[in-house]
Amino acid sequence: SFGLVELASLIPQSAGEYVYLRMSYAHWVGFLFAWTVGFLIKPSGQAVIAITSAQNIPLTLYIAMPLVTILYVFANISYFTVMDSDELLESAAVAVGILAIFYVLAGDVITLMDFMGFATWLFIGFIQLSVIILRVKMKDAPRTYKVPIVFPGILFLFSMALVIVPLVTSPQIEFLYATLVILAGLLFYIPIVVLDHRPSCMSEYKRGLYN
Repeated sequence: SFGLVELASLIPQSAGEYVYLRMSYAHWVGFLFAWTVGFLIKPSGQAVIAITSAQNIPLTLYIAMPLVTILYVFANISYFTVMDSDELLESAAVAVGILAIFYVLAGDVITLMDFMGFATWLFIGFIQLSVIILRVKMKDAPRTYKVPIVFPGILFLFSMALVIVPLVTSPQIEFLYATLVILAGLLFYIPIVVLDHRPSCMSEYKRGLYN
């Protein structure tokens, strides 16, 4: 969206949305975004693709399960290229791969799409609100582009409506599960970032979060 263009011109750093949320709200909000993308949105999306492709073809499903897992693990390994093989075995890539298997085994496309939609629109709303917040917090910072403020405001309200309306009109246990998965990131944020207790393999990852 145009809001992201303004944020990119204001904060020309890698990691995109993670940095915008960290600077707009707090470091832990950015951490939860990265956690949610890696452990909920992406593996759920891969599982939906695998399940949809394998409908009515059980053999394909069994082939898709390990294939999706292998591809997803190797995608995450790219973030840990400085590690040796032993450290990689301890990294989050393995955990995410296992999670992708779990999502495929769930076999319920509607549930997975509910997971993805809830989490995605929640953070889209927060990111759009970041444009307004940073207009105040960094009002004198140079911007090569400024979106009319009404646009991120409308997108924020639209995103929140897509999150809140289903909760009110047709509450489902899936929304609670998605919320718990998102908040579970705090169980790792507190010891790893706040208390600075982490496996040695996380050193480079944490350093990347702060750059």
